[in-house]
Amino acid sequence: MKIKRCSHCGRYLGETSFYFADKNKVYRKSYCKKCDSNRCYLKSNSAEYLKKWREKNKYKNRMYKSKRRAAKKNQTALLTDNEKRKIETYYMISRYLGDDWHVDHVISLSKGGLHPPDNLMVITAEDNLKKNNKINYEVDKIYQFKI
Repeated sequence: MKIKRCSHCGRYLGETSFYFADKNKVYRKSYCKKCDSNRCYLKSNSAEYLKKWREKNKYKNRMYKSKRRAAKKNQTALLTDNEKRKIETYYMISRYLGDDWHVDHVISLSKGGLHPPDNLMVITAEDNLKKNNKINYEVDKIYQFKI
């Protein structure tokens, strides 16, 4: 039996005290089952957990946001005034509807999509998080705003 050190609590435990990290059951997680159960609690209170994480990791959070802004900027072609107004309208609709709505890229920036208004839509936050960066994800027309 192999001995591993838990990355969370620092205890040395047998390999069976760690869950598998992949479906093929080759790699094990870096933290033990006891610490994993604590992580599940944090995930269930995700808004609170994210707030604490952002406060604790301000540098990482800033870095992530700046990378995202740079990706958006690099993938924004020269826009006409009309197109800029359309983009602003998408974000105004999203703000008006509240936190349960997101402005989404039809073809995500990570998949090479650009940031013109033709590639944007306002959808529910739940659908946006399910969609992630999939290209062929269908969203109900009822819960989608496209200009």
